[in-house]
Amino acid sequence: MAETTSGGGSQDGAHGTRDAAALLVIDVQVEVITGATPAWEHEAVLGRIAGLLERARAAGTPVIYVQHEEDHPSLAPGSDGWQIHPAVAPLA
Repeated sequence: MAETTSGGGSQDGAHGTRDAAALLVIDVQVEVITGATPAWEHEAVLGRIAGLLERARAAGTPVIYVQHEEDHPSLAPGSDGWQIHPAVAPLA
């Protein structure tokens, strides 16, 4: 199952039923997590997200990444800060 990432979010592998589950990974970007003002307890947060990703992938649950976008250079699409944090990045 492919994992996808996009500003605004996207998904691959939806089940099409009301009780389908997915893991949403929202705004876990380099600038937001470890940028100029690191998130509170960012190492612990990344560890918890990594654990959830491991469980979701093992269960075949779709993983959907959503990235924040803005005109500020640190979160401009394609910038280093806009990228999903490598500790929880989508699988290739």
